[in-house]
Amino acid sequence: MLLLPGAYSIGISFSAQDGGGSVGLNSVYNLDDSVSAGESSSASFGQVGITDTRSVSGTGDINAHQIYSGSSGYSGQADLDASGVSGTFKGTASLKPSAMSASQRGSFAGDSTDTGMSLTNEGNSVDVSSGMIVGKITASQNIWTGSADAAQDTQINGAASGYVDTGGYTTVDGDWTFDHKETTPGLDGNLVYYQGVRADDTVIFTVDWLPCV
Repeated sequence: MLLLPGAYSIGISFSAQDGGGSVGLNSVYNLDDSVSAGESSSASFGQVGITDTRSVSGTGDINAHQIYSGSSGYSGQADLDASGVSGTFKGTASLKPSAMSASQRGSFAGDSTDTGMSLTNEGNSVDVSSGMIVGKITASQNIWTGSADAAQDTQINGAASGYVDTGGYTTVDGDWTFDHKETTPGLDGNLVYYQGVRADDTVIFTVDWLPCV
């Protein structure tokens, strides 16, 4: 562990392999000392895999990043960057050599938050992200291998500004790219609801603007 003035950093790596393949997971945390973090992981063999859970809570600056890999070639990533916030965050991941799923959910109030997930598999890529400045945000995000799938539900309340972004593309035949971004107009009481994308020419999403009570 590297100790910093008023903050600390943690790096964690897990891997598992057998004759059927391998999986790997890497986590990095940079947190104010008023923020607590926990992570646990277990490995299975015969049908090799890793199951991982993590959580973060507290007040201050919160940075939590995780990278996933499997021997079939997929790669994924989950990111949280928050400054001057109070809130909680939880994440899960299940990895097999040829398939994976991961999710993260956070609820924060304060200065700024950006959170996102991405996945590349079989020549397809998807990504979801959302964030706010000076307000409140609750985001639930997921990635999983079909070929590549992602989804998110995000609510942004009373923020000076905010955004929800979903994208995907395929390099298999090179003829499909999708990127859609919604931004809040920076008025108190806005709520954004949104969900996701599949990198096989399919996009399913809704966006609603509602007053908060």
